[in-house]
Amino acid sequence: MKKIKYTLSFFFLFLASGYQNLDGLEVSQFEVETKVSAFFPTCRLVREVYSNVIPEYELEIHQSFYDEWQIWLGAGYLGNIGESVEFHNRTTLKLVPVSLGLKFDYPLSDCAHFQAGIGGVWSFLWLDDESHYVHKHVSKNSFGGVFRLGLVFHIEDCFYLDFFSEYFHQRFNFEHHYEEHYTVRNNVDFSGIKAGIGLVLKF
Repeated sequence: MKKIKYTLSFFFLFLASGYQNLDGLEVSQFEVETKVSAFFPTCRLVREVYSNVIPEYELEIHQSFYDEWQIWLGAGYLGNIGESVEFHNRTTLKLVPVSLGLKFDYPLSDCAHFQAGIGGVWSFLWLDDESHYVHKHVSKNSFGGVFRLGLVFHIEDCFYLDFFSEYFHQRFNFEHHYEEHYTVRNNVDFSGIKAGIGLVLKF
């Protein structure tokens, strides 16, 4: 928790600097982006239980420094209802990833930019199962990573469209407790590929 608090504190202090010069770093524009994407799990078990494609919704804030670099902080939500493979019991997935990272912004023209970024992700997972053989309510959190590519197009005044793709790496390890009438819950790999669109508002 201390590492998370220090990281968030640094980020918000960075935002609070506004347009001031920080040790030679010329801080420029602040952005807010809403994103919607399709998440394609790479794990076969996740695809079988929850779906081949899961929708995700995200909100991000970006702060530019120099001309080509941005730091971002974002939070997303993805969830779906599925069935266990063998007994077809109802199971509900809820996943909230919180990401912090660095992006490089390269202008291709006056109205188009290419972006590439890499960051860390702290994800919170909730699983609710109707099966009698596993614990009905399980929650976990774990650290992962994300790599992203995108094309951003200027559409009007301070509004931009962001067409992006990401590789999201995230695993959750469950301790195996052998209890009477409960089966062992396997570790879960929620890594996958995202593709989506975002609306960016620049201030």
